[in-house]
Amino acid sequence: MSSSTEATPKTIVILNGPADWPSWDREFTATMAIHGLLPYFQGTKELLAEPDEDFNAFDEFEAYRSAELLKVAQPLQPITPTTSINEDDDGTQSNTLQTSTQGNEGPDSTTTTTTNTTKASDLQARIEQRKREIDALQGAFVAQANARYTAAVRRHDIQTQRLAKAIKHFNTTVSQQLRDAHCPGHRDLRTWYRNLKEASDLPSDTNTSIRTRLADHLNSLQKNKHLKKPDLTAWLTTWESLLQLMHAHGMPEPTTTDLWFNPLMAALRAHFPGFVQTYRIQCRPSYESLNYRTVSRDIKASIDDLIQPVPNRVGKGAFASFGGQQQPEQQSNSSTTPNKRKRPTEQCRACGHIHPTTQCYYLYPDKAPPNWEAREHVRQRVRANVQANPSLK
Repeated sequence: MSSSTEATPKTIVILNGPADWPSWDREFTATMAIHGLLPYFQGTKELLAEPDEDFNAFDEFEAYRSAELLKVAQPLQPITPTTSINEDDDGTQSNTLQTSTQGNEGPDSTTTTTTNTTKASDLQARIEQRKREIDALQGAFVAQANARYTAAVRRHDIQTQRLAKAIKHFNTTVSQQLRDAHCPGHRDLRTWYRNLKEASDLPSDTNTSIRTRLADHLNSLQKNKHLKKPDLTAWLTTWESLLQLMHAHGMPEPTTTDLWFNPLMAALRAHFPGFVQTYRIQCRPSYESLNYRTVSRDIKASIDDLIQPVPNRVGKGAFASFGGQQQPEQQSNSSTTPNKRKRPTEQCRACGHIHPTTQCYYLYPDKAPPNWEAREHVRQRVRANVQANPSLK
C-alpha cells in the first residue's frame, strides 16, 4: 500500500545562481500556493495584522453604545445664534445679533419656548428608549466580539505557522552565499524573494564583465612599478568590493578558495615575493576555510612592513661645515645635480593607470583631448572602483 502524498511537494532544486532560478521558482511557487502565501509573495495581498493583545469586548460595546446614542442626540445640539453684518452711517461695519422681530410677523416667544421644551423632552425619551434597546443587546454583542477576536487570533496563528514553513524553505533550498547577500536578518520574506528574483534576472553577460574587471584589477597591481601604502590599501579595498559583488551575484569565486586566493597571491608576488611565500605557508592549515575579507585585513595590517617609507634625501647644509667650507662631496653634489623632470608616479585610484586621480579622463571627460578614445574594459574597471569607493565620484 502506497504512503499518503505529502501536502508539500518534495524540493529537489537548490538555488546557487541565476541558472537554477527557473526550476527553483517553480518549486517555490507551488509550495507557497499550497501554504496560501503565493498572493503575498506576488504582492497582491498583505499579511494579516496581529490582533491586539489588550482587546476587551466590553470596551468595544461601550464604544458602540456611545456612537449609537450620539446619533440619536444630534438634534439636541445647541442652536448657534445667527449674526448679520450691518453698515453704520459712518461706513463702518458692525455685527448685530438677530433676536428681535418686527411687528406681529414673528412667533410668540412663550409659544416657541414651550415648543422647544416639548421637543427636548420627546428627544430625551427617545434617547432613554435607545439606551434600553442597546443595553438589551450587550450579551449578544460581547459574545460576537469575542468570537471575532478568537477567529482573528486563530487565522494569525495559522499564518505564523505557514510563514515559518516558508522560512524553512528558504533556508534549505537557497545557498548560504545567496542568503547572506539577499536575505537580510529581518523576516520580510517578500523582500527576500524579490531580491533573489532581481539577482537572477541580471543579463547573462554580467558575470563575464565582473570577471573581466577583476582580471584587469589584478593586472593593474603587477604593472604598478612604484607602489605606495595608499595605493595598496585602495587596491585591496577595490579587490574586496569586486569579490563582494561576485558574492551578491551568486558567482562561485568568493566561496572557492582556489579561485580568489591564487590570483591574489600571483598579483602580490610581483612586489612582495617573500611575504607571499610566508603567507601561503601560514594559511595551509586553514586553506579551505579562508575568507577573502580576512585575508584582505591581514594584508592591510602588514602594509607597514611590506612597504617601507623612502628616506628623504640629505639636503644642502644638513651637516656642519669645516672652516666655513662645505665638504667636497657636498660641493660636488650641489654643483653637478642635474635638473631632471620627474615622471608622475601616482596611480589613479579609478582606472589604475599612472597619473593623478584628478586628471583621469574617465572620471572627468571634459579634460580629455578631442582625439581621446575610451576603452570599454577600462571604463568597466572605473565603474567598479567608483561603486566600491563613492568618494571618487
